[in-house]
Amino acid sequence: MDNSFELSSKLLGERLKKIRTDNGYSREQLSELFGISRASIQNYENGERSPNADYLVQFYKHFGINLHWLLTGNKAAKFQDFIDSVSSPREEVLLHLARQMDSRTLNHLIDFLMDIYAKK
Repeated sequence: MDNSFELSSKLLGERLKKIRTDNGYSREQLSELFGISRASIQNYENGERSPNADYLVQFYKHFGINLHWLLTGNKAAKFQDFIDSVSSPREEVLLHLARQMDSRTLNHLIDFLMDIYAKK
């Protein structure tokens, strides 16, 4: 087996365990919540097996974890960590307004901003 994959699986497992324990869940509780065996969770957390996409999606939906961070260790663990890093009042206003928009309007705004950025 490729050593880099083992290392990656081990680090992924460490992040999975950290999120579970930081949120106060035992393996048994997570097993019941996600409908998988406790042994599977243990294997994921110990890096002995890699979780499938369904498990990762459940993890994302339940804990609000950034999947990129979960898989790679890069970026903030939660979206809220990103929001907390807003650095100016203008950014705060933009985020506040965006949160008030329906998805159609927000998509138009994003398209508009992407067009402006592309013209630079």
